[in-house]
Amino acid sequence: MDDLAPEPFVTVVTPAFRAARWIEGALRTVAEQREGGRVRVEHIVLDGGPDDGTAAIAARYAHPDTRYVRRPDAGPADAINRGLAEAVSYTHLTL
Repeated sequence: MDDLAPEPFVTVVTPAFRAARWIEGALRTVAEQREGGRVRVEHIVLDGGPDDGTAAIAARYAHPDTRYVRRPDAGPADAINRGLAEAVSYTHLTL
């Protein structure tokens, strides 16, 4: 990520576990916020569950500022904390 990003710059952390039914809505919402370049959004999706198709859906929304991480975690709070530890921006949201 470069220093020439539009302002504001925010990070959205999305914990996911067997999330194939709803993850597309979250990914689409973040993608819509990026339209027009008014805001730079880093999106970190942390999938702690089995392969239920979430990864394939996330791949359709690939973006340089989106990271999909699949690894076991100790629940949603753990996933959010891990995402916040990886976040680049100073403004953080969860979705």
